[in-house]
Amino acid sequence: MVIETIIRQREESVIHRAYLSVQETADLMGVKRNAVYQLIYHGKLKAYRLTSRVTRISRIDIEELLSTSLYVRKSKAKSSVSDENGEAISEFYTTKEIITKFGVSNSWVFAQGKAHNIPKVYHRGKTLWSKTHCDRVFAAKPEPPKDDDWISYSNVRAEYNLTHDQLHNYVKYHGLRRKKVGKYTYILKSEIDAILRPPTLK
Repeated sequence: MVIETIIRQREESVIHRAYLSVQETADLMGVKRNAVYQLIYHGKLKAYRLTSRVTRISRIDIEELLSTSLYVRKSKAKSSVSDENGEAISEFYTTKEIITKFGVSNSWVFAQGKAHNIPKVYHRGKTLWSKTHCDRVFAAKPEPPKDDDWISYSNVRAEYNLTHDQLHNYVKYHGLRRKKVGKYTYILKSEIDAILRPPTLK
C-alpha cells in the first residue's frame, strides 16, 4: 500500500507540472526513455537542455505531439494494373531484367517508364514493369549518343553542386553510361538529368 501510494503521488505530481524530465515524460507516455530520446533526436518532440544533466520537456509539446500523431493505416502497395483497354496485365519484367535484355541503364529504365507511362506494380520491394509495354519502348534501338549528348564530370559537379565522390556514387549505383576522352570522363546528360533534375509541371 505504501508503494502504491508513492507511485500515485508521483503520477499526480507529474500531471500538474508544466515541465517534465525525460523519465517523467516516458512514464507519462507509457514508453521507455530511449523512445523519448528518439522523438527528440528526430525533431518530433521539443526538449530544453538546461545543463549537461538536466533536460526538460513541456507538457504542451507532449500533448501537441500526441494530438498530431494519429495512426493512419497505410494503403497496400499496388499489386495489379491494367492496360489502356482496361485489361489486367499479367506479365512483367523486373528492372534488372530490362537492363540485361535491352542493355540500358537503371536510370534510363525509370526515365523511359515515366516518359512513356509504362504500367508498373510493386512486389516485395521491387518494381515490376509491363512486359508488353517494355518490349515496345525498349526494343527500338536508340540512336548512338552525339557528342553534344555527353557532359563532363566537372560540368555535372558545377551544375548540381556535387562532390566528386557523390557523382561517382550516382554513376555507380544507377549504372550510368560513361566514356573517357583523354583524362576527362563524360556521362550522358539525359541520364544524369533524369536522376537529379527536379520534375517540371506541364
